Parts: sequence; C-alpha cells; structure tokens
Amino acid sequence: MKKTLLILFTALLLTACGAKTEPENVIKVGIHGGDSGLAWKHIQEELKKEDITLKIVAFTSYPEPNAALAEKEVDLNAFQHYAYFEKEKEAFSYDLTAIADTYIAPMGAYSSKYESLSEVQDGDKVFIPDDVTNGGRALDLLKANNLIDLNSKEGEIPNLSNVINLKNLDIKELNASNIPGSLDESAFSIINSGIAVDANLDPSKTLFIEQVDLNNKEPFKQYINLIAVRTEDVDNPIIKRIIELYQTDEVKAIVIEDSKGANIPVW
Repeated sequence: MKKTLLILFTALLLTACGAKTEPENVIKVGIHGGDSGLAWKHIQEELKKEDITLKIVAFTSYPEPNAALAEKEVDLNAFQHYAYFEKEKEAFSYDLTAIADTYIAPMGAYSSKYESLSEVQDGDKVFIPDDVTNGGRALDLLKANNLIDLNSKEGEIPNLSNVINLKNLDIKELNASNIPGSLDESAFSIINSGIAVDANLDPSKTLFIEQVDLNNKEPFKQYINLIAVRTEDVDNPIIKRIIELYQTDEVKAIVIEDSKGANIPVW
C-alpha cells in the first residue's frame, strides 16, 4: 500500500513539475506595454508556420522585463536601449547579452498647453523620466534646445544636480510610463516615442524631438534599442531564427507604421 502511494505521489509530482515547463518549441518575449506589438505579432504568425509558438508578455514598468528575463520567466526581451541595459546589468548583476539592434525611439517634448518651443515660459513645470539613463537623456534634449545648460563632465550621464536652469524650469522626475497620463499637470513633458505612441500621442506634433541621422548613428549609439537574452542562450537556434525574422524589410515597415513614423529601424 505504501509503495503504491509513493508511486502515485511521484507521478503527481512529476506531472506538476512538467506543467510549469514550456515545451521546447514555445518561447516568450517580454516587451514594454504595446511597444512594437504589431512587429512581434507578425513574427508570431511567421513562427506558427514553423510550428514554433511565440508568447508576447507585456510589462508595465521598465525594470520588469530584465528581471523576468534573468529569472527565466521570458526567453528574450525587446524594450530598452543600450544605456539602460548596461546600467541594469551593472546594478543587478544580470548575466544578459544584447544580440540584435532594433530601432531608435527618439525622445520628444509633448504638451497639451503649447504648440511650439517658442511658447515655453520661465518657471514652466516639466516632467522627465525618473530612471538614470532616460532622465539624463531628457536633460540633454532640454540642453540641445537651449532651455537649460549642464555642468556634467563629457561622457557622464547628467542628473538634476547638473542643471544650470536658463529659464527657471520646474523640472520634476516621474516614472516614464506615468508621464503621458500626467501631461495636463505640466507645461510640457519629455517622453520616449514608444511610450508616447502607446498613449496615443503623435510624435509629429512635438514641441521638439531628437534629430537622428542614420548616416551618423554614433551620437545615438547608446540609445539604439536592442533584443536581449540570457548569455547562456545566445546560440539558441529558435532565438536566432527570431532575429532573422525581425531584421527584415517587412518588419521595418511594420515598426514605422506601428510607431506612426517615430521609431527609426537601424538594421
């Protein structure tokens, strides 16, 4: 009797463990919100033809996709640029590797109050992202448009302590995902185009936006978005096939259409 119970228990345990393990031909990609959702749905359909199931997992905050990748909750992710990726790896000791470039998502100044940069007033309230890399990038954009100056060293990511405030702007940090919903609380806000499009904002109607020259990508190299995997999976054949399917002219057109022309493919 005891032997029979032991066999039954073992069988149940193996069944339970097996239920938590995805088949080898099922793979999960982590994205942020709906960013590039159409591109991944296209790849999902293409992989179906090869009997591979791609599950798209959407996260709501920036730190989540890398944590999920490190914890093996997803198999790859596509939501971040190199500057953010390197900071996250350093901060959390993630053993992750970038395996492909995707696009540049320019940052722009969005406003429900103004229609042009010339309308910006002294003392205006401005929201910028609260993470180190995107916050610094937002400050660089404000500087490029002569709204502030910065005393940070060359190659150093600036922060609010580096601001020389030329127009006495009231610059506040806010979680990047929450900025579009708080647009009416500011004179204007600096938002990544991926988040802006998810919030139904139009990147063609910004007060100002980063100017990207694909013939000279060096100034924006750290802001090129990427696809990341766990280092142990860089040679995974399914992941390699996903990269092949992503870096095509067809997906390039989808990325441009899905982002209303804001995201700029770089492959």
